[in-house]
Amino acid sequence: MWQYNPYVLALASTAALEAAIAFFAWRRRPATGAATLSWLMLAGCLWSLAYSIEIGAYDLTTKMFLSRILYLGVVSIPVLWLILSLQYTGREKWLTPRTLLLLAVIPAITLILVWTNDLHGLIWREFQVDASKPFAAANVTYGSFFWVSAAYSYLLILSGSILFLQSAWRSPNLYRSQGVALLVAALAPLAGNVLYISGLNPFPGLDLTPFAFAITGVALAWAMFRFRLFDIVPVARDAVVEDLSAGVLVLDAQDRIVDLNPAAARIIGLAPETAIGQAITQALSDWPALLEKYQEQQGGEVAGGEGATQRHYELQISSLQDRDGRLTGRLLVLHDLTERKRTEEALQRQTIQLQATAEVARDAAAARDLDDLLYRTVNLVRDRLGYYHVGIFLLDETSDPPYAVLRAATGDVGRRMIQQGHRLRVGQEGIVGHVLYTGQPRVALDVGTDAMYFDNPDLPETRSEIALPLRVRGKVIGVLDVQSRKAADFDEADAASLQTMADQLAVAIENARLLQEMEQALHELEAAYRRYTQESWREVSRGDGRPRGYRYRQSGLEPTAEQSAEARQAWQQEAPVVVAMEPQRGDGARAAAIPIKLREQVIGVLELRSESEPIPEDILSLVEDVAQRLALTMEGARLYQDARRRAARERMIAEITARLRATPDIDTILRTAVQEIGRNLGASEGVIWLGDVGGETA
Repeated sequence: MWQYNPYVLALASTAALEAAIAFFAWRRRPATGAATLSWLMLAGCLWSLAYSIEIGAYDLTTKMFLSRILYLGVVSIPVLWLILSLQYTGREKWLTPRTLLLLAVIPAITLILVWTNDLHGLIWREFQVDASKPFAAANVTYGSFFWVSAAYSYLLILSGSILFLQSAWRSPNLYRSQGVALLVAALAPLAGNVLYISGLNPFPGLDLTPFAFAITGVALAWAMFRFRLFDIVPVARDAVVEDLSAGVLVLDAQDRIVDLNPAAARIIGLAPETAIGQAITQALSDWPALLEKYQEQQGGEVAGGEGATQRHYELQISSLQDRDGRLTGRLLVLHDLTERKRTEEALQRQTIQLQATAEVARDAAAARDLDDLLYRTVNLVRDRLGYYHVGIFLLDETSDPPYAVLRAATGDVGRRMIQQGHRLRVGQEGIVGHVLYTGQPRVALDVGTDAMYFDNPDLPETRSEIALPLRVRGKVIGVLDVQSRKAADFDEADAASLQTMADQLAVAIENARLLQEMEQALHELEAAYRRYTQESWREVSRGDGRPRGYRYRQSGLEPTAEQSAEARQAWQQEAPVVVAMEPQRGDGARAAAIPIKLREQVIGVLELRSESEPIPEDILSLVEDVAQRLALTMEGARLYQDARRRAARERMIAEITARLRATPDIDTILRTAVQEIGRNLGASEGVIWLGDVGGETA
C-alpha cells in the first residue's frame, strides 16, 4: 500500500534537479571532474527518488526493499565526493587503480551486508513502520557495521571538503567562489544526515539528507552557470603554476609571501612551508640584487651567485587588486635566463675565438719575422679573449737536457721572464714541460690541485691553465701556454679553438724559420758571389800583361797604371767623388770619380776631369749611367772569356783522354799522359810515378 504525502513532491523535485545537473555535467565530461560530478548527482538522484517512494509506502517489505535500493547512492556519494575533490584540486595522480579499489572496499561490504541483513542484523537490528506520523516513517535501530560505514562516509566527505577548503583559500576569487559553492553542496546533505542519525532531527522519522540535496543542486547550478564550473577550474592553474620553470611568488599587501611554486622555492633556497608567511625582505636576504629590484618596483635582469653557480633571472612584478581597485598584493615572476645567457656568452666567446684565429692566420701568412709574429700572437690572444697571461715556448734541442724556452709573453711580467731567460725542463717542470714531452694538450682546471703545475711567483693570480702543443709534421716544436684568473675557465670548445690557433702558429713558426734559413743562405750565397766577383776582377786586372787602365787626352789614348786621389777615394768609399771648381773660376765640378760597381762590389773607377770648364750636372748623371752599363758589359765579356777558357780546357781533356784510350799498354799510357799534360799546360817538366812515392818504384 502506498499513500501520497507532501514530502514526496519535494523529494521528486530534488531528484529532477539532480538529474538535470548530472546531464549538464555529463555534457562537459572532457573537463576535469565533470564526469565524476555527473555520477555523484546520479547517486544523489537515486537516493532522493528511492526515498520519495519509500516514505509513501506502508508495508514493511516495500520499505526495506526501497531502503536497500537507496543504499546504492548512500555508499557511492562519499567515494565520488573524494574523487571529485582530488580531481578538482589537481591530485589526480593519487587516483591509482589500487587506491580506487581500496576506497570501494567498505562500500562494497556495506552493500553486501544491506542485502543480507536478515541473516546477521549488522546494518539494521530492528526495522519497523510507524504509522502514527503524517507519513509511514521507518523506526530503525542500527547495527554495528552501520556505524562503521557511516564513520567511513563522513571521513571521506570531510577529507574532500578540506581539500576544497584549501583550494578555495589559496585560489583567486573566481576559483574561490567555485570552491565555496562545492563546499555548500557537500556540507548541506552531510548536516542533514548528521541530524537524522544523531536523533536531533526537528522532524522525527524523516531523513533530511535527500531533502538537503536540493541545496546541493542549487549550489552546483550556481557554480556551473555563474562561476563557469568545469569551464575554468583551478586544477589548470595548479598544474601550470606548479610545473612552471619560472619562479612565482604571491605577496599580500604587507609584502608577506602567501604562496610560491616549487621553482620559486628552489630559487630563494627556502622550503614552501618555511617561506610562506615570511616578509619578502627576510626571504630575499641572500638576494640583495633581487630585493633591490623589488623595493624599487622595477623589473629587469638580476643575477645571483658567483662563478659556475651564478644564475641569471628576469624579474616581472605585477600588482594584484580587488574589485574596488585596492591593492591586495603583488605577483613576482622569475624567468630563468641562465642557460640563454650561457649560450649567448658561449656564442660570443666562440665568435671572438674564431676572429682571433683568423687574425693569427692572417698574421702568420704575412709574417717574415719570427719574434714579431710570436709577440703579436700572445698579445692578440690575451686582448681578444681576456686571459691573464699568454706565453709561447719553443723547444731548445741544442741543450742537454732539452728545455722549453720562453720566446714571447704578455705584459711587463712576460718581458721580465724573457730577460731572465725563463725556461722549463722538458718532461720535468710544469705543464709546459709535460706537454712538450708527451705531445698532448693538457688542461688544469684548478692549478692548486694539479701535480704538474709549475708555481711561478711572477704569476700569482693563475687559477687555471691550458697548454697546447705546437706541432709540425708530427714533431712538437713548442707550446702555446694560456693562463686564467678564473678556476675552470677552459672547456672543450676553448681547447679546440686554441688548438686550431696553435696549429696555425706552429706552421707559421716553421715557415718563418725556413724563410730565415733561406734568407741567410741567400745572403751567404750573395756574399760568396760578391767575393768571387771581386777575386775574378782582381785576376783580370793582373793578368796577361794588360794595362790596368787607359787615359784619354786630346792627344790620344794611352795605357796607365796611375790612380788619382779621387779614384782611390771613390774606390774606398764605393761612392762617386766630385771635386768642385775653384771659386774664382765659377760653379760646377772640376773632376769626378765614378765607381764601376758590379753586385755592390767596386771593380773599377771611371774618372772625368775638366781643366777649363765645369762639368755639367747632366754629364755627371750620364757618366754614372755609363759606369753602370760598363760594369754589366765588362762582366759579360769576362764571363764569355771564362766560358771560352773552360771550353778549351774541356777540349784539351777530351783530346788527352782520347789518346790515352787508344794506347794498348800501361807503359805507353804513362809516357803519353805526362807528355800531353806537360805540353798542353806549358810546363817545363812533368813527372808521373806508380807505386809508393819515396820508396821503391813499381
